[in-house]
Amino acid sequence: MISESGKTNQSAQSGQPRFAIGEVLLVVFGIIFALVGGFIYVLGLVDISLMIIAVGFLMCTAVIWIAIHRRQWLMVVFAVGGSALSGFSLCSIAYQAIPVRISNVKAPKPLGKLQLADVSKMLHAGRLAELPANARNLRADGWDGLFTGEEYLMFNAPADEVDSWLSASPGLKETVEHFDAEHMLLPQPDNDRERSQLIYEGHELYYLFHRMPRWYRPTVRVKGRRYEIEPDESGHNWGTVVVDDETNTVYVKVIWS
Repeated sequence: MISESGKTNQSAQSGQPRFAIGEVLLVVFGIIFALVGGFIYVLGLVDISLMIIAVGFLMCTAVIWIAIHRRQWLMVVFAVGGSALSGFSLCSIAYQAIPVRISNVKAPKPLGKLQLADVSKMLHAGRLAELPANARNLRADGWDGLFTGEEYLMFNAPADEVDSWLSASPGLKETVEHFDAEHMLLPQPDNDRERSQLIYEGHELYYLFHRMPRWYRPTVRVKGRRYEIEPDESGHNWGTVVVDDETNTVYVKVIWS
């Protein structure tokens, strides 16, 4: 026979809401959606990534309200953590979908003091020398993601000053890749057949990333060079420097990730 106290304890326990496995799975999937959405964003599919992360955020938020109603405080804490992760990812990507951090300068306007300070930080991050004294037609741009970002710079300078600038930049690798009419550096076309034909002819292609500014096109058709920027001690701030020797135009890209 079951005592009265046992019945009371049993009924009290049965009256308490249980830790539903369905709610746990909703939060887990919400966190997974946030991580997958961040990965998809890195691939350049911004709209899809925002939708996936938003679904994950709504999942976690729904569990919060259910758990509060049932007084499942551990579940509330768990769901709040998942919601915070999803919400942070959503806000970060949405913010970065709005153009550009450094500047959106149009030549031949000179860079302002704030833009010059940002360019100086970019050069410092890439362990590159300060701009040549006669650098002109400067353009700078950049973007930040959740765990990555890129900064772009373009300028013109006399050939001797470009060479001196390269020599004074400790972040560049010693190996140099040269381009000419038989080995061009070209933007990657959308057409598969055309892309295959260019590769077959010995040319190198660069990907037109959707966050890349329109003026940043490090194309070399006649004569040019490309230098690699080595990662720093923490494994960040690497990239490329492309010099079009025909026009004395320098293209710099610094990546942190």
